[in-house]
Amino acid sequence: MSSAQPLFRWASMLCFLSLAVGALLVACSVLPLPSVAGSSKLTWFASVTAVSAFAGLVLAWLRAPGAAWLVTLLFLSGASQLWLSDAGWFKTFQTQYLGIAGRLMLGLIFVQGAVSVACLLFDPKQWFLRTVRSLSLGQFTRLGLLFGGLCLLAISIMPFVGTGDVTGYVVQFVIAGCAVAATVAGIIALLFASDLDQVPVSGALVSRLDHLAFTLIPLSFLVLAIVYSTFAFGQVPVVEDETAYLFQAKTIAQGAFYAPELPSSIAGQMDYYLIANSADGWYATTVPGWSLILALGVVIGLPWLVNPVLGAVSVWLGMVFWRRVTNRDQAVTAGLLMTASPWLLEASASLMTHALVLALTLGSWCLIAQAKDFAGDKWRRISVQLLIAGLLMGWIFFTRAVEGVLIGGLTGFWVLWYFGRQRRLMPILAYGLGCLITGSLYFVYNFHMTGDAFSTPLMVYLNESWGAGANAFGFGPDIGPPGGWSTLDLWPGHSLMEAFVNLANGLSALNTELLGWSMGSLSLLLIYVIWQRPRGPHLAMAILAVAVIVVHLFYWFTGTFYIGPRYWFGAFFGFVALSAGGFETLRRLKHFDDRVGATDRWHLVLLLLCGFSIVVFSTWRGSERYVPRTKHARVMASYQLPEGASDNSIVMLPCQRLFDGAMHRNDPFLRDRFPIFVLATTEDEREAVRRTFPERSIIDAGDLQSRCAR
Repeated sequence: MSSAQPLFRWASMLCFLSLAVGALLVACSVLPLPSVAGSSKLTWFASVTAVSAFAGLVLAWLRAPGAAWLVTLLFLSGASQLWLSDAGWFKTFQTQYLGIAGRLMLGLIFVQGAVSVACLLFDPKQWFLRTVRSLSLGQFTRLGLLFGGLCLLAISIMPFVGTGDVTGYVVQFVIAGCAVAATVAGIIALLFASDLDQVPVSGALVSRLDHLAFTLIPLSFLVLAIVYSTFAFGQVPVVEDETAYLFQAKTIAQGAFYAPELPSSIAGQMDYYLIANSADGWYATTVPGWSLILALGVVIGLPWLVNPVLGAVSVWLGMVFWRRVTNRDQAVTAGLLMTASPWLLEASASLMTHALVLALTLGSWCLIAQAKDFAGDKWRRISVQLLIAGLLMGWIFFTRAVEGVLIGGLTGFWVLWYFGRQRRLMPILAYGLGCLITGSLYFVYNFHMTGDAFSTPLMVYLNESWGAGANAFGFGPDIGPPGGWSTLDLWPGHSLMEAFVNLANGLSALNTELLGWSMGSLSLLLIYVIWQRPRGPHLAMAILAVAVIVVHLFYWFTGTFYIGPRYWFGAFFGFVALSAGGFETLRRLKHFDDRVGATDRWHLVLLLLCGFSIVVFSTWRGSERYVPRTKHARVMASYQLPEGASDNSIVMLPCQRLFDGAMHRNDPFLRDRFPIFVLATTEDEREAVRRTFPERSIIDAGDLQSRCAR
């Protein structure tokens, strides 16, 4: 070792320590006060900088100062890209009014890219340049497809289609290409031209962690989901759907689907989307498969905890299933990707249905995969497992009917193909019976609520609000809400053109949310698809992913403004499994064998990318999207009745936003031991409240008027 190397190492450690301390001081002193514009964003960036510097400090301490700088710059460059990104509905980059901070972010991205390229060009062993020169035309073509795909998916087309702003889109595409190139250069430099392999790796420690992987990875996700639900989502509903599910769960916890009808005098003041009030009663119009599970959380007073548990169970089930149908290495990789996935983290921190559907899907697949490996004389046990698998699939239909048909149907075809070849009808019939038992609850519930087994309460509700068939699948001028939903629904009705625009937007959102990587979340998946021909379980996952996406082309809306392309979440594990296959493919490419074939280097880079997903992207998404969106719900969740007020007081709220934020606190049965939150903005409305509840004390929360601002 030359004398310059220890000097570089200690100088690097001093720089990283200074940067970490300085960033922590900034993060602690810049508080997210409403009066200081952008202060929460600065706090986030300073915190990420501190973590990045600490990671660099650790790597430098472990005798890899070159890798330390590359990792720190890679994290800061990714954070800079997010700083410049629109955190709203669609992924685009800020191009105007950058200010000093924006220019600094652009500078960090440029420096990171330049340093990475310099490392590759001036690497004494010239491994990367020799590898590039040895590539065939076919390999260059594949690399071009990969890079072009990542650039196209890096931004959303939605903001530019409605306005016809071709120039704006081209500018965004160029910026996206530069950002992707800088990130890819950094990762390649880490793999091919760094001292990352100098990091001492304890074989005993790795073996121990690998042995405990199926326990540690799901538990880690559980902790992350609980933290995220608490700090990013505030343990409160974010969108109206979640409030409706919680309302329904509270109703079910009392042994009913209906609460008593609201008094007509105040019904309008308690009107809420997806919650209907009629002569039958006051009820949520959502399908109750998820709410029945959520009711368990309501009973113990922790409804927000149900989804984090389901998410962690899903991670474990996904690892178990993928190990059984592929191998342990791919199962662990899939588990790491699931744990790091912002998409799964967001779904598991919310009160939406998606974590339940994923757990039911993977639970069913585990039972089927295990059953097919039993000896041929255990048909009774095999049939019992297939029956339980069918029960789980049927519950998906009772939760999200479209996913139930798609996932349950495709799984059924596989069961028919596998056991049919063996001329064994009992497992096939058992699976079908299980699906029928729980799936039929969907029709029983519909008949109970609407008098028609094929008409859901939601269908009746939206037909009355939007017009007959407006929320149906298909194309036509009357599909979708009247007047549209701003840029979420570009044109009246639904057409094939809009379907492809929605497809492009959904793929962009998937590329952003699946793993949160700056180079693109679909990078590993694209590597697998471009370099491999899917077979066996990978082919099954690819078919599922394509089926889910194609079917939803016929729906007018992709739902990407909340929890990514959430209508595609039924294929979540398929995307992760194909990405795990992509990582395995990348490691085995013959061009990489002689330099980076060492497992340690690849896995260290994968762990660093997963760390980026959690530390950088998920914290950005939480602070920039979910914390602001839960503002009014947090205000009302923390609202305390005035001292001396009775527990059953009526709280009259001064604006719609606060009422929407307080609706999750309302008891469906308006029982005497709970307060009631009512919208009352005029004297007539306040008088109506007093007449309707003469026996209850009235609290005029006009002092909350200042909290009504967006």
